[in-house]
Amino acid sequence: MTSTTVPRPADLARIEKGRVTRATLVTAARDLLRRKGIENISLHAVASAAGSSVGAIQLHFGTKNGLLLAVYAEQVAEERARIDAVLGSLAGESDSARALVERLWEGYSQERVSFQLALESRAVDDPELSAQLVALVEQHVVPGEILSAAFGCDTPEVRASLSAVLAALAGVAGLRHLIPANKVDAILSRVVVMARAVLEELA
Repeated sequence: MTSTTVPRPADLARIEKGRVTRATLVTAARDLLRRKGIENISLHAVASAAGSSVGAIQLHFGTKNGLLLAVYAEQVAEERARIDAVLGSLAGESDSARALVERLWEGYSQERVSFQLALESRAVDDPELSAQLVALVEQHVVPGEILSAAFGCDTPEVRASLSAVLAALAGVAGLRHLIPANKVDAILSRVVVMARAVLEELA
């Protein structure tokens, strides 16, 4: 008969301490990234902000790229939750295309888009980071798949169309600091036309 090993209290405490340390380091890195940008932070700065050590970062993430990927993974998970929440709130909207674009825009306008673009740019000259980033993205459901399934039609064409809408939103958000405020609404209106066309195909 095989017995099940029960974790000792000391082991559970060590695991929990590691989880808390990891979360604290990701939060500190994310805050520094938002304020200083991807090229202007160091492991020492993150460790200092988290009240931890460079050794702890290396233990949990290996390298700076590993830490950056952990931040990215957290933001991707938040995006997934945001998309699910938006889809859950669209019932009864007279113009679901407008609602979809405006609500997702609120999320895309946050720090993730700028960080995503910077990380992808960094990956161009770093094959290892590029491969890790691709692997991370492949672990998550493509937003277009989530959207198309939620709207009751899930085909490659619909996924591609909805993903194009999201890519357009992300592109606008990534350049938001360079776009005059009076131009943003016009650009978003064009994205709404794209979204509405896709939603009409789903009807």
